[in-house]
Amino acid sequence: MNKLFTLIGCAAAMLPFVAAAQPNSVELKAGTTSMGAFNSIQSAYNAIPGTISQPYTVMILDNYTGATESFPVNLGNKIGASSVNNISISNSGNTPQTVNCNLATTDAFVFDNAHWVTLKSVPASNGYPTFRINGTGTSQSHYIVSIKNGSDNNTISYLDMGGLTSGTASSVFLSTGGNADNTLDHNVITGPTGVLSNGTPNNTNTGLKIQSNLIVGYAKAGVYLNQGAGKVQIDSNVIVGTGNYPNTESYGILHQGANDSLMITRNMIGVSSVKLGAVTRGIQVIASVPLSPVNPYTLLANNMVLAERGGIVVMGDTTYHTADSMSNLVGVELLGAASIRTDVINNTIKLTGNMNGLTITNGYSAAFQNSSSSPSSPVTIVNNVFVNERNTGSAASENVLVSYATNSSIVISDYNTYNSVTGILAKISGTNYATLTTLRTALAGNNETQANLYPVAFLDEGDLHLNRSAFGNPNLAGMPMPMVRDDRDGQMRGMYTRGADEFLPTCVGVSTHSTITASTAATICMNDYVDLKANVTVPAVNGAVYQWQSRPLGSSVPFTNIATAGNKLRLIHRPTGNTEYRFVDSCLVRPGAGISDTFGVIVNPLPDITGIKVSNSGLTFDFAPIGNVADINPLTYHWNFGDSRTSGTDSPSHTYTTEGDYDVELYVVGICGTDTFRTTISALAVNDVKTGKLAVYPNPATNRFVLECSNLPAGEQVHITITSMLGANVYRQSFRNGSTLLKRDVDMSGYTPGVYNVEVRSGSVVYRGNIVLQ
Repeated sequence: MNKLFTLIGCAAAMLPFVAAAQPNSVELKAGTTSMGAFNSIQSAYNAIPGTISQPYTVMILDNYTGATESFPVNLGNKIGASSVNNISISNSGNTPQTVNCNLATTDAFVFDNAHWVTLKSVPASNGYPTFRINGTGTSQSHYIVSIKNGSDNNTISYLDMGGLTSGTASSVFLSTGGNADNTLDHNVITGPTGVLSNGTPNNTNTGLKIQSNLIVGYAKAGVYLNQGAGKVQIDSNVIVGTGNYPNTESYGILHQGANDSLMITRNMIGVSSVKLGAVTRGIQVIASVPLSPVNPYTLLANNMVLAERGGIVVMGDTTYHTADSMSNLVGVELLGAASIRTDVINNTIKLTGNMNGLTITNGYSAAFQNSSSSPSSPVTIVNNVFVNERNTGSAASENVLVSYATNSSIVISDYNTYNSVTGILAKISGTNYATLTTLRTALAGNNETQANLYPVAFLDEGDLHLNRSAFGNPNLAGMPMPMVRDDRDGQMRGMYTRGADEFLPTCVGVSTHSTITASTAATICMNDYVDLKANVTVPAVNGAVYQWQSRPLGSSVPFTNIATAGNKLRLIHRPTGNTEYRFVDSCLVRPGAGISDTFGVIVNPLPDITGIKVSNSGLTFDFAPIGNVADINPLTYHWNFGDSRTSGTDSPSHTYTTEGDYDVELYVVGICGTDTFRTTISALAVNDVKTGKLAVYPNPATNRFVLECSNLPAGEQVHITITSMLGANVYRQSFRNGSTLLKRDVDMSGYTPGVYNVEVRSGSVVYRGNIVLQ
């Protein structure tokens, strides 16, 4: 159990330490010379001279608990700081550590006019940060990391920043004040807003680099660049909104006021929202008045944007649960009245899901949308893959691939691939275009001469890397673009394939032995699904051949391929019995394969009572279930004999005290569900059974037949009962017979063909036989 230490609104804990706070848990070094031990990061930083001429290191030792840390940790100016004379604050990475801070009262770390300071952790062997800064408290209004007052050339690296659930807090905040050239890389960032840069047009935050981070669970935005954020690079991040917050707007990346250069490249963005009618965007860039004399430029290249249906989205090697209430959805959107040049090149944008059941009258979705009202904002749209699988909603709903307020700003649009289930390729100036011929005419200027409607196949439902069918496929050939020389994974482009991923049969990173992670238990119920994920060392997105296989659990027969489970790291499968699974990772261009551990699933059957077996002697009846019960353990039986008496045994015997008709019901309860069956029996005290000949003809019969018998007691009530072979009553008739002879016509039109039991009772006389219906 982890012990938390509270101090001035913040608490710190080291995992897995449970001891009290340790003194001398931070060491300061000048170059390689130790300057002594300290009780807090702040006291060590304060011991650094105000003017420095060499590098300094603040080392967070393994016994650090933060119990003596007074937040915020203020990282101020040190005169003489430079790329050589820098300051590094880092842990050893030997022990995962966590610092908890109440963001309702204070920030955690503040860069205040700081220069050349690095705050980082040493990553674990799996690349994950070993130092977590966790926001606590309600109505959170402060920040985990705040950068302000002209701070520049600082780096935040390999930190796990999260815990933000409410209020206006963000994990990283850059306030106004001319901050410049700061870097965020390889961090894990969670919360309503991941990164917020809040400059002004005249006091900008420039040169911000956001690269190789995992930003997940955002509500407002994963990255939110407000006015005055220039020369920004957002590269190689995984940004996933899980839709857990009812915000009216939700963005993967939002640049609200682009007025300088902006590079958004090689990001994987998953969007979702649980707020009905919310504005949901993967990337939105809003152009504002450019900074003189700068000519603003935006490059959107090699990005993967996925709007996934409610359920599960897989981004990279991580699985997230999402919701689908997205009724105003756009993958990438350009906005604003100011002039700005934009290149949209080699992006893959896929929208899935639906608006079924949503109380919305005019749902809307588009993969790419240029809503800019400025005809002087030239846009190049080349080598993209646009997919929109959303096709539902009310009659007023629209689901398109691309939408343009006007075509006058398009410099070139070509070599794009369009996939639309609605058939609407584009909406231009309010008019829909459903064919490439009409789209080419509307765009004019020889645009989209090389466009096509090729159905692109991806590596998986939630992974927009291309599968092996893309290798050398002429339908995906693109145009060489000098500003895009590599793909989403940093591999140099050789074929200039369309979309963010260029499939090359290199097989870099093919695993020799992978493991399987299960989201389901090893024991499931019939008709349930297993959810498995293969964990390869380095996913070989190009050239790899992924295949899931199965065989009966406990069997020595060879594994066989699951037909629908090729080229997928994740398997969702419904087994029909006890099953053993494995994952095979091979390569197109070299022999050999990596075979995973196996994962066995036991499938418990559902209780299925198809009938009740009945036998009797007078008023004493023996009952037994018919159906699938023998292999179900444990199974609880609940018998109701229709006379207010019950039993909990599997095959009970019961004696009625009076004659009559009784409804007998069996209700069974197993670990995988319940089932019930009811039948009606006739209890008669027959002590001296007289027999006679029962004639049933014609037999077999089609619909009608005759029952004929003798030696009946004259003037007594006659009961005819016909039951199925499972014991269910299907026909009953009672009447008074004035003779000792019986000849009765029976009509069973509409009954299922099969063998039925026939019983005639009158007084102490019982006749039994059967009839075959054809």
